[in-house]
Amino acid sequence: SSGINAEIAGSSGINAEYGTQEMKESNPHSSVIWYDAVTNEGKLEWQDSVTDLNSCFFRCCDGIFLNYTWKDWKLELTLDLCLDRPVDVYVGIDVWARGCLGKFECHISTEKIMDYWTFCCYFCSCLVL
Repeated sequence: SSGINAEIAGSSGINAEYGTQEMKESNPHSSVIWYDAVTNEGKLEWQDSVTDLNSCFFRCCDGIFLNYTWKDWKLELTLDLCLDRPVDVYVGIDVWARGCLGKFECHISTEKIMDYWTFCCYFCSCLVL
């Protein structure tokens, strides 16, 4: 995994909290969504869920985008940590089928995500709709 300066990453979520406050002051209708890959130790490590390593960021932002290589047990872990905010969890689906349940049949992943009362978020770099 790559290293990220823990101070910049905001090892306690301070920088994410500050960024969220600044965005809200600038535009009250804005939303700050954190990506699950940056840990409170300043490391770039895809979590595929909300964990003890990234929950501090989730708590101070409007939501979190989970990487697309999640498994059922990771969604269960996420719900255990986010019982009060499941609708603020956006579970990734890669439209290029890398590491996803259902491969190119995105509806299979979408149906599974809906079982957990979270939202899905499509990862589709370079895709023009």
